[in-house]
Amino acid sequence: MTQSLNNSPRIAIPMPHSEDRAYAERAVSQYEDAVRGAGGEPVRIDFDQSAEEIKKTLATCNAVLLPGSRADVDPAKYQATRHPKTVELDAKRDSLDHLLLDDAYRARKPVLGICYGLQSLNVYRAGSLVQHIESAINHSAGRAVPKAHEVTVDPKSRLAKIVGVGDSEPIAVNSSHHQSADLPGKDLRVVARSPEDGVIEALEGTEPDHFVLAVQWHPERSVNDVPELAESAHAIFKAFVESARANREQSVEDLAAKKSEATRVRGDFNGLFGDVLCLSHEDTCVAGNGEIVKLHEGMKLTAFDEDGIQPGKPEYILASGTVEPSPEWLSCRGSRWILRIDERGVRRQSDLSD
Repeated sequence: MTQSLNNSPRIAIPMPHSEDRAYAERAVSQYEDAVRGAGGEPVRIDFDQSAEEIKKTLATCNAVLLPGSRADVDPAKYQATRHPKTVELDAKRDSLDHLLLDDAYRARKPVLGICYGLQSLNVYRAGSLVQHIESAINHSAGRAVPKAHEVTVDPKSRLAKIVGVGDSEPIAVNSSHHQSADLPGKDLRVVARSPEDGVIEALEGTEPDHFVLAVQWHPERSVNDVPELAESAHAIFKAFVESARANREQSVEDLAAKKSEATRVRGDFNGLFGDVLCLSHEDTCVAGNGEIVKLHEGMKLTAFDEDGIQPGKPEYILASGTVEPSPEWLSCRGSRWILRIDERGVRRQSDLSD
């Protein structure tokens, strides 16, 4: 497993577009620069990677940033008829975002959505979109107009604390979109609007212990602009990266706790099965010697009971943190059992317990 060579939290960023490579390369570099400027290490997730390769990369990442795109989200995903002004769709980008969000919500990794990323997040959470904004405000001004308009932020929101604004105090933003959120998705709430037309400009998660923030504007374009634009833009990336750092540190603490449990379990068995792995009902093991082992879907497992006897069917397939088919001799939650893990000829032995 590839680990970061520095102390920066790793931020997974999907390529913005699957067809227009020149645009995608230009666009993603701005997000990467903004992440680096806030102390993070950007990690590109590309369309030529298999799902298994992406999952292995995500296992080394601490947060997910969903960038903008020149595409629109497929309205069929939120049960809407396609509007005549809905532009080209990008099914590969939609699928990639879904995979990254699955990982982020499962592991409670911080999420930052920008422009299309807000829309993608909202639809993923079963929200809906306005497919074309009709307004006197030029929401699609683009990068050529650094300050497109202003937004007002809910003073009780996480976003308000991040950008440092009070009640009804607006912030200036760069804007490049023709769609917006309509009905917020599950566990998302509206925290910013365009004051002139009421267009939703930001969403954030309702769970206080999970950083989820999405803005409709483009802070990555503004981090090096005039202070009116740059201060709030940099603050958003800084808060996001610091949340990713906190997530990584919490993961390290959790792994240390599991390592301690693994050592205790190994002692219980007096080393009979060699290095014993302590596995929660997630998919990360920590060996008694401190080695971190990442289990993944499709890995073949050969099961043994506590006496070292291999019962019945020799192979079981790991799927989303559980073993299928479940051996008949394995009792319900709270039980302890032994697994000999066999992948690419490498054998390890483990204890699976609550």
